Amino acid sequence: METLLLSKKQIESLITVDDAIEIVEKVYRGHTEGTIVMPPKLSLDLGESGRWPNFDSYINSMPAYVGEYKVAGVKIIGGFFANVGSKLPSIIGLILLFDPSTGVPLAIMDATHITALRTGASVAVGAKYLAKKGVSTLSLIGAGTQSRFSLRALARLYDFDRVEVTDNRKEAAQRFVKEMSDELSINIVNSVDEKKIFSSDIIVSATTSKNPVIYGAKLAKGSLVEPLGSYQEIDFETVTRASKVFVDNLDQAKHRGSLASLISQGVVGPQKISGEISEVIAGKMKGRESDSDIVIFEPIGLGSTDVACASFTYLRAKEQALGESFEFL
Repeated sequence: METLLLSKKQIESLITVDDAIEIVEKVYRGHTEGTIVMPPKLSLDLGESGRWPNFDSYINSMPAYVGEYKVAGVKIIGGFFANVGSKLPSIIGLILLFDPSTGVPLAIMDATHITALRTGASVAVGAKYLAKKGVSTLSLIGAGTQSRFSLRALARLYDFDRVEVTDNRKEAAQRFVKEMSDELSINIVNSVDEKKIFSSDIIVSATTSKNPVIYGAKLAKGSLVEPLGSYQEIDFETVTRASKVFVDNLDQAKHRGSLASLISQGVVGPQKISGEISEVIAGKMKGRESDSDIVIFEPIGLGSTDVACASFTYLRAKEQALGESFEFL
């Protein structure tokens, strides 16, 4: 009845970007095939909304059962924005895995790396099924961890001629250009030119902005827009110009993220959401139908992908005899 404990550093050595892309695509398909059990995430508001108790943070609980691994689990993770600019990450959490028949805790592990990895993988899987043909340009709005992992994942699928990155923190954008150019040998530009930023084939926003950072009136035809933030990163016109809008989970999209905000304001109806990416992957729904279409894919994040990536990591750790064991029972 030993429980395996895994640190962030150990996890980084056990699961790769390519692993995560493959896992996320399989999990998305599993949602349509009925091999996943997953309720919508539950969010504990600790001042994120500006209300009491005013910690400017939140904690999400994201449980799931993944049939392929025959494991149940829950990710407990939060955003702690007081950490921005400090040595602590702003996103901190844990993933717990359980034997679904006995309840024995199999593993407890850091969730920070897996969260970044599977979110980047989600961006890449969305692009694989929804981007137009001949993708050559990418714009990243926000120069933080999530944009780094999105770029790493997308670079597995495309040879970009140009990558534009922009951030209201100039030093962060400059650091991103230097580090990611060296790592991936890609032409990355720190840009403030909106014409170039909004003319890219794929536009990914990964910010904590509560105001739009993507403007529909400025988007070029054929764009795939992927907002990753929990707030309203896209404006009303982005949605109205979009031929199709896909999400990773319909229930969650109505309560968190850019679409949720627009729906709650009453300016966008929930019927504007075309469907879930899993339906496109499984061939039950058409994705992009023209290279001139503007398409939105909003991956809010699924506990099922976290649990699946964690299960993969746990099994590999067992194979390599990594981690420390602890007896809770």
